[in-house]
Amino acid sequence: MPFNGAGVYSPPNPPTFPALSGELIRATDFNAIINDIAAALTNCVTKDNQSNTPALTVGALTVTTAAALPAGTTVGGLPALTRRYTTGEVILSIDSTAPAGTVAMNGSTIGSALSGAGRANADTQALFELLWNNSDNTLLPILDASGAATTRGASAAADFAANKRMPTPTPQDGDALLMAVSSAVMTRSVGEVLSHTHTGSTATAGVHQHGIAGNGSEGDDGNTFTNGWGRNQTVYSDWAGDHSHTLTIDAFGGTKNKAAGLFLRPYIAL
Repeated sequence: MPFNGAGVYSPPNPPTFPALSGELIRATDFNAIINDIAAALTNCVTKDNQSNTPALTVGALTVTTAAALPAGTTVGGLPALTRRYTTGEVILSIDSTAPAGTVAMNGSTIGSALSGAGRANADTQALFELLWNNSDNTLLPILDASGAATTRGASAAADFAANKRMPTPTPQDGDALLMAVSSAVMTRSVGEVLSHTHTGSTATAGVHQHGIAGNGSEGDDGNTFTNGWGRNQTVYSDWAGDHSHTLTIDAFGGTKNKAAGLFLRPYIAL
């Protein structure tokens, strides 16, 4: 029994093991202990990924380099996560620190280790190429290693290898991050403002005439009403000539069409 169930190796019992000082080691005992060790090592996981383990359960797992976990592997009894986010996935958070595996969408640059970008690391290549392939130099102007504006090369991979810098998208305050599936990546469109009302007022433009229908007595001067029986007539105010009025509409709201709520920061996955 190579292991005792708790991960501790248990060698064979006497007389196979341990050997006694001054006595010859019998072939059967020697072979038995070697076979037992071989069986124990066969059940171990090798560092160079030679092991083929159909199911692996560990309490804690730290992976510092690329690793391929077999189907059925669990960590702490739960399925193992080989990747937290998908490249290009946008994550919203109230945290001012970018979640692991993401960078802020604020115009900061990404690139190779020699690019001088805000995040200069080989792990940015997948996002670099995704942004390169789904935008043009007008939308996301590419920079050289010194930070100067430059043109795009033959391909995203070629520009990454040339140590160029790619800026991340910068959503403006109040812009929506969602778009139709058929839309081009990061293409901005005109939105709509929610239905609402405004109050209005007009400014006077001098005196003017209004007609007033009424019942006046016969013989009056046409400008004065009198009580009693008489004929119907219309009287008028003084003339002020043709004129116009201005209409003022009061403005309400801010400069952006945004809903009230939490202040969320956008990050994009590497």
